[in-house]
Amino acid sequence: MAAARAAYVQQKADQNDSDVLRFDSGAHSIRRDGTHVKSIQGHAEDVWRRIYKRPVPEGDPLDHEGFHRLYRRMQASLRRTDLLEDRGAAIDDPNKKVRDQHGKRWALSDQLDQACGEPADPPSFVRCAGEAPSAEEESAEVGVWTRVERQVAREKDLHQEFTHAITASQLDGQRYTANARRWERRYAREGSERPRYRTIGQWRPEAIGQPKRHEQAVRVPWIVAEIDGRGEDGDKDRGASDRLAHRLLRRLKEFGVDLSGVMVSYSGNASIHVRIPDGAVGCPIYRNAREAKESLSRFFDRLCGQDEALRRAIDNACLRPGQLIRAIGSVHEATGRRTVGCAADTFLSKPASFLFSLSEPQFEYTPPESIPLPRRASFVPALSVLLDTPDTPRDSGPEKTNVSQSISPQEEGGESGLVIGRVKGGVREGEPWGPDVGRPCAVGRNWAALFVAHDVLRRTGGKESAWGKVWHWNRYNDPSLPENELRAVFEKACRYQRGEVP
Repeated sequence: MAAARAAYVQQKADQNDSDVLRFDSGAHSIRRDGTHVKSIQGHAEDVWRRIYKRPVPEGDPLDHEGFHRLYRRMQASLRRTDLLEDRGAAIDDPNKKVRDQHGKRWALSDQLDQACGEPADPPSFVRCAGEAPSAEEESAEVGVWTRVERQVAREKDLHQEFTHAITASQLDGQRYTANARRWERRYAREGSERPRYRTIGQWRPEAIGQPKRHEQAVRVPWIVAEIDGRGEDGDKDRGASDRLAHRLLRRLKEFGVDLSGVMVSYSGNASIHVRIPDGAVGCPIYRNAREAKESLSRFFDRLCGQDEALRRAIDNACLRPGQLIRAIGSVHEATGRRTVGCAADTFLSKPASFLFSLSEPQFEYTPPESIPLPRRASFVPALSVLLDTPDTPRDSGPEKTNVSQSISPQEEGGESGLVIGRVKGGVREGEPWGPDVGRPCAVGRNWAALFVAHDVLRRTGGKESAWGKVWHWNRYNDPSLPENELRAVFEKACRYQRGEVP
């Protein structure tokens, strides 16, 4: 693995035009053709993060027993291999520790010099269960890292090590961490007189407290479809949510999912949650929160197919691992109703008012007969492929081009597609994306929505069709704009297109 990584690092070094490599410490190293600089500890950190899905230990990583063992193994392997030639320390310094910290200069063997190394971007997720890749699929893989990553994930059952979630009793209150399975079962069995929330994502115990938790590997044991149905007046309606939940469950059944392992819960207001166990799609571990959200959004896009009403009713907020959802057994603070749940096959066999009645405060809380373990759900190949990344990049993917052209959303003509290329994959809340498109004030999702709305309205005939495309684009924002806020931006663009805005 270190050799494959070294081949990639060498490629990047060969493409660099600078003569000097500068370190954060202030030290520098003269670049030499055919060599690259990399520390043994750096190789170990790459394996620790990518293969074992662990955050690099804080402080001195070598003080961590497990990481130190891996470092020693990496050190011994690099000494034995004939694929890499050690050309000595990258910098000249009398202190050995300082030399080690700045890495070594390596040269590739002739054999490795012809290798392409592993891909620059790791896969969005790795499955820990389900069907193993076929020999043909494995032989077609270029990167050795991908093969090892898959093998370790399955052999080590890495998904079982992602045990902890963030919990809270108030949405705007203090956050806690807990073993998610024990926490979930406790309140489902005993109930709670207070609201209880947990994140849909689970992390390793040592990663959950990291400052940049959203960049850490994450598992989503229950893939949650929060269904917000709306009545004819446009307001949220639990009866509409119930009907849409039935439609989604029928779709899952058509794909071959055992509905006894799917949970359905009523939140106490107008929403119904359909909780799909991740065992059905191979217990994936996602590279980070953004990859999880994009993968799950793609999953529901494909699962719903042409049923746009169903897809639109699924709240995209619940596709983010950090999103808090109500625990079964807890009380809704506004309505006083409990969050209640049951197996999906039971839900389909009961009247529409079944969960609504159980939720009412005048009735004694009835816990679900069981809370299935998501990882034990039967693997469903047909459902699993809905999660996969397409072979060709999608038009609204996360890649953003560097745009140097100045154009406002109200200007016509020019290569406006270049501007859209910057925002088409969505933007993060507060992300400054505007300086190099001539809009220094263009920050965040609202400005991006205005650009997209103008572009779509120019290219699309009908207003409703254009709105559908803007709504679809909004799913790639992090987080998505509230629908009423997005609609206000869209209407502003419509008024301009009609000439009502100067």
